[in-house]
This record gives sequence, C-alpha cells and structure tokens, in this order.
Amino acid sequence: MKSYIIPFQSEHELCASLSIDHGRLVAETQKHYLPSHPLISLEEDEILPFVEKDLLTPSLNRMSPWLWLLATPMSTHVSALHAQIVRGRNIVVAEDPELHLVWISDRVFVKPLPTYLLSHAFWSYLMLSSKAESENGRCHTKQILQAALGYVRTYTHLIQHESDLRIAQRECLVPQCLDLETWAAFIRDFRSIEDWQVSGRYHYGELRLTRLNFWAKPLLRRLYFRKATWPYAEHFAKYFAPLLFIFGMWSLVLGSMQVGLQARPSWDILGDLGAWFTVATLASVLAVAAFLLGGFCILAGREMWYAFGKQIRKRRQRREARAAPVSKVEAEENP
Repeated sequence: MKSYIIPFQSEHELCASLSIDHGRLVAETQKHYLPSHPLISLEEDEILPFVEKDLLTPSLNRMSPWLWLLATPMSTHVSALHAQIVRGRNIVVAEDPELHLVWISDRVFVKPLPTYLLSHAFWSYLMLSSKAESENGRCHTKQILQAALGYVRTYTHLIQHESDLRIAQRECLVPQCLDLETWAAFIRDFRSIEDWQVSGRYHYGELRLTRLNFWAKPLLRRLYFRKATWPYAEHFAKYFAPLLFIFGMWSLVLGSMQVGLQARPSWDILGDLGAWFTVATLASVLAVAAFLLGGFCILAGREMWYAFGKQIRKRRQRREARAAPVSKVEAEENP
C-alpha cells in the first residue's frame, strides 16, 4: 500500500504556532484557533469540516475523468505568476478552491496559500487522522490530504522566480515576510509529489471557465460550473457575434438564390430550394428568438425562485423561533 509523507522538514515550516499533543492540534501561544482563522477553534469537529470546505474540489473531481476534453492533461500546465501578467491576465484572489487556476478572458483566479498549510504540525495531524481512518475503513481525511498536496504543488509552478514571489506577496497569496531561499526550502519537496498522491482535479493545471461552464451541463447536470457574467446584457452579448455570422451567411445564400432566379427563371430546382430555404430561415429565426427569450425567462425565474424560497425559509424559521419558547414553557409546566 502506497503511503504519504510530509513533503517538508519541520525546520522548514513557515508557521510554527501549532504542535501535536496526543494526536490533537494545540496552539503554542494563547491563540487557540486555526492560524489566520480566529473563528475556527482547534477542536476536531471544527477543523476538519472547515478544511474540507476550504480545500476540496468535489465538482472538478467528478469532472476529472473527462477534463482531458477541455484542458491539457498535465499537472505542470501552470504558468508562473509573471507569465500570467505577460499574457495580459489580472490575478484575482479567490477563496473558493474550485476556482483555483481557473481563468477566463483577462482574469485568472488564484486561491491564497492558507497559513495552516505552512505548519508541519498541521500536516502531521492530517497524516495521523488519515492513518486512523484507513484502519477503520474510511478515507475522508485522505481526500483532504490529497487535495492539500495537489493544491500546494501548484505553487511550485506559480512561484518560480523572485519576481513571482514579489507578485504573490503583493496579491496577498503568501506571507509578506518570506524571502526566496526560505520559500524554496519549504516548497522544494512538493515538486516530487506524483499524480497518484493528489485528487483528480490536480492531475490538470489551468482550466478555462467557458469550457467548464459548457461541459458542466452534461457532466454535472448544471447550467454552469461557475457564473461568469452577472448582468443579463453581458450574458446575452456572447450570443450576438455567432448569431450575426450565421444570419449574415443566410442572407448571402438567400441573396444568391434571388439573383439566380432572376437570371434564370426556368430553374425550377433552384426555386424549390429557395422556397424551402426561406421557410427554414424563418423557422430558425423564430427558434433563435425563442431560445433567447426562454434563456431570459429561465434566468429570471431561477432568481425569483431562489428569492421566494429564501422568504419562505425565513418565515418558517420565525414561526419556529416563536413557537420554541411556548413549547419550553409547556414542557416545564407539564413534566
């Protein structure tokens, strides 16, 4: 059975505020919370659910067997931060792990490196938890460990030069106090991590959001992976160019048929073809209009449905809150 090891030495850790005590995470200082996350205490029932939400990419893992259709099937397909800027992309900070290294147009989304992943004790905690779960036939923490390894490995490609490190610090992706040598000592062994050690999403590098949104329909049974535009005008604007091209071609064909019939009125075949093509054009125009109108109705309807659902849940919670004290009093009066 293949095993996992912590990919850096304790003397190379960049966060020394945690330690392990009888298999539990404890703070070296009086701050008994996850580093940089004061709302998350060091209790196991808080740490693992938070880290799971902060690192796992369930949608991309489901799509991973088919990601070769829309991305280069290489985990090294990640441009350094300076190269992202050379390509004209703005680096956008995104805490959503599913958006890490997803790009669209002139934007690339990058998730900042969490401080707790810079702690040797935290990785030890994950290793111990994963080993304990493996003995019990479970693999929940193992999935977190695979996601963490794959995620940090992407930073070996994002930060390759001192200029990359300065860009990362400017964008608050890594701690401000780092120098290149300290960073290299920490990240060096992450380069040797293999694909079998990471989750399916991290078998790939950068992903294009437009392609993810397209393939989300058959693979995830969703309208889109992540929303790329918010105003309705921007959403429908992407259809204008292809529709203008199609209608322009149809206009040329219809015009050519008209000229041909005027030049040779005896061409019955061309006349029949022109009649059918005219009907097909009218039907296509009506279909496109119905598609655009239907798309607008679906978008507006989803938002209204969400708003109504929120209102109903709020009213239900209010009724339950009002009924709870009454029930408590009745319980005390009738033990």
